[in-house]
Order: sequence, then C-alpha cells, then structure tokens
Amino acid sequence: MTHVTSDEIRRSIKNTKTSACDIKKNFRRIERMRRRLKGVKRELERILVGKIEQFEKISMFDEDYRLAAMRGECDYSPSHDADVTSLYGEWLQSCEQYFGDFLELREKGFKLRNSDAFLKCVSEATGILKDDAEFFSKGNLDELRDRAIDEFRRGECEPA
Repeated sequence: MTHVTSDEIRRSIKNTKTSACDIKKNFRRIERMRRRLKGVKRELERILVGKIEQFEKISMFDEDYRLAAMRGECDYSPSHDADVTSLYGEWLQSCEQYFGDFLELREKGFKLRNSDAFLKCVSEATGILKDDAEFFSKGNLDELRDRAIDEFRRGECEPA
C-alpha cells in the first residue's frame, strides 16, 4: 500500500480547482472569439451582397447601353467598351482587399451566404478582363464549332 499524506491530497485538490478555473477562462475566451468571428462572418456576408450588387449594376449599365445601340436609340461608341472594362477592373481590384479572408473562411468550413454568387461574379469579371486570344483558345473553339455542326446535321438543334 502506498502512503499518501493529507498535504499531497490537498495539493492535488487545489490543482484540480485551478485546472477547472483555467478551463472556465478558456471557455469564456473561446466564446468571445466565436462571437467576434461570427461578427466578421456577418460583415463579410454584407460586403459580398454589396459586391454582387455592384457587379450587377455594371452588367446592367453595359446591357442597357448595348440594347439602346442595337435599337438605334444611340450611336455605338468604343469608349463605352473601355469604360465598362475599366469598371470591371476597378470592381475586381476592390475585391482583392478581402478576397484572401473570404477564401480562408471558406477553406475552414464556414458557410458564407452568397459566396457562390460572388465567386461567379469574380469569375465573369476575370473572363471579361482577359485578352480574347487568351480566353478563347483556338482548339476549344474548333471543337465546339465541329460539335455544333454535327448536332445540326443530325437534326438535334436549329440555327439561331
């Protein structure tokens, strides 16, 4: 039988109480961090909604102008294309300041409302800003053309 003194038992009890206090402090700290993270998540979701709305405004601005030009309501101006391209570039650049945080939260498993829509906007803007030669590789266009011709010949589609 091992001999244990009452002082050793008291020390053990005291250490357990200290550990319990440390655990409570850590839980409170974790809860504060969780609340802060939740606030950051809400703020980022709010920003995503704003960025999506901005992207849609640029798209509508371009679409409205192009429809008006096709209807003959205004003359087409190449400066419009440059203006729209510039707007998409400014929009995409403004997204870069928090894009890393956005991706980090997603990678850590956080669900962000509107994140898929935002990524779609980023992808579209990136495509719009790419040089046409880089965006459309010759081989891919040839393959799509050949497939469309084959489908038309088989009667699977009609010309536009």
